[in-house]
Amino acid sequence: MSDSTTPPARPKMNPVARILIILAGVAAIVTGIQQMMRGVQEMKADPEVERLAKESDSAFAAANTDLAVAGPQLQSILRAVDKDGLAAVRRDRRAEVEKIIALYEKASGNLRLAAQKADEAAAKAPAGKMMEFYKTKAEACRGFAAARDISRDVGRMVLDESIKTAQELGEKFTEAMQRSKQLEESANAQNSRAEGLK
Repeated sequence: MSDSTTPPARPKMNPVARILIILAGVAAIVTGIQQMMRGVQEMKADPEVERLAKESDSAFAAANTDLAVAGPQLQSILRAVDKDGLAAVRRDRRAEVEKIIALYEKASGNLRLAAQKADEAAAKAPAGKMMEFYKTKAEACRGFAAARDISRDVGRMVLDESIKTAQELGEKFTEAMQRSKQLEESANAQNSRAEGLK
């Protein structure tokens, strides 16, 4: 006897079956590549969507720049009302209050522009996560704009001669800030949801 044993012969695969297996493998690879490319296309927007997204981001950044100035100034005015009285602020700081009102109006306008551009991006984005991201971002921007409108209105209240006392202003301010807080919380929730879709 010899030490070498030869393995049993394997049955040869039918050539037709071999071709079918190869074709099935190629089809699976092609299908996988197509699914991957669809995902990439969904995440990589066309140039028009990217342009609109940049315009939305720029408008949002411009609003934040104005709000960084307006917020502390409005707080300063409200402290002055507490310290010096409503009549003194109306007399001595009217121009400053008008500037604050204008900044809030500009910020609201930029937030609405950011929402509009996000809506336009959503309309052009492929269906799926990116479209939902832009729609949700637009909703958040509209909520932030509505909250900033309330801040603008607080500035207007300071100058509103029908409001006679600091106490009356304080009551209206408290009510307005409650509405603003609700809008802000909702907008922040939408913004967080949008970020989760990226």
